[in-house]
Amino acid sequence: STTATVTKYLSDKGFFFTKVDYKTKADPNAENSQILEVIIDKGRKVKVHEILFTGNKDFSGRKLRSFLKKTHQQAFYKVFGSGKFNKEKYEEDKLKLVEKMHEKGYRDAVILKDSVYQYSEKAVGIKMDIFEGKKYYFGNITWSGNAKYSTIYLEKVLGIEKGNIFSEAKLETRLKGTGNSDDVSSIYLNDGYLTFNVDPVQTKIYGDTVDVEMRIYEGPQYTNNRITIKGNTITNDRVVRREIRTKPGDKFSKELLIRTVREIGQLGNFDEAKTVPTPRPNPADGTVDIEYAVEEKPSDQVELSGGFGGGRIIGTLGLTFNNFSLRNLFNPKAYRPLPKGDGQKLSLRGQTNGSYYQS
Repeated sequence: STTATVTKYLSDKGFFFTKVDYKTKADPNAENSQILEVIIDKGRKVKVHEILFTGNKDFSGRKLRSFLKKTHQQAFYKVFGSGKFNKEKYEEDKLKLVEKMHEKGYRDAVILKDSVYQYSEKAVGIKMDIFEGKKYYFGNITWSGNAKYSTIYLEKVLGIEKGNIFSEAKLETRLKGTGNSDDVSSIYLNDGYLTFNVDPVQTKIYGDTVDVEMRIYEGPQYTNNRITIKGNTITNDRVVRREIRTKPGDKFSKELLIRTVREIGQLGNFDEAKTVPTPRPNPADGTVDIEYAVEEKPSDQVELSGGFGGGRIIGTLGLTFNNFSLRNLFNPKAYRPLPKGDGQKLSLRGQTNGSYYQS
């Protein structure tokens, strides 16, 4: 129904006490027809007065509330502070809460049920029924498929030992993404193994222990071949190529790929967020072609200031061109409206202090 649709939409936005009414009136443009007018009083956004938990044993209510980053119980001393309820953010927070419990070793933790209820005319309460389950620990960690690096070395890179608190999130991070190029995948990807993959498989669960096998596919070692640039409509190729660290003939390296994107952005002529590298492996000969797609952005600057005093007008005009081409200074075809594309900086500044008219 219309009432249910409107009520649900507004409750998702934090308006929990919406009133919907209807009124009909004759349609002046059509005989025997009426216009239905929907009158909505969305009320005011409500705050969260309390967040209660049941079923929790190892996690205190305070700890569980700390996992809810976007849904906050209003503190009694913050009359005008945070605490407004947002249904969409609440749903996100429920997922985050379970993820946090899993990270602490409670791999079976779930929210059995939850409810949002009216606490007062201005506030709601939240109640969650939690199942924690038992706390798990890593058991035996084994490796298969690794030939390039020894098991002992990979165990050192992984940094997780038997007896550590079990966490799939931590395992995934240590295998595929610390952001510091010191995870297992980066060791391979920075050494040419572009198609490397590792799949952690839970082989046995007994008591509070989980055995995990790291199944590795190393694949071939790739060498950089053709390096191309696309999208530089103003800046010349050679300016961009000076920043490219993935050289033809070198082994493929994810770290150098990321560094190249960062240094292209530091030129100031391109939008770093839109610089996209695309490796295209050629399995037949063990090479990889890499294309860097870039997008030019305005980088020139204009400075204009002025004032008057002592009977004179003082004005200053400054122009800075950050992608100038000095070698094309005398090439009429290169003016667009100035010769650009070589990444050089040209600054022009003029000042006037003409007389000011006094009666």
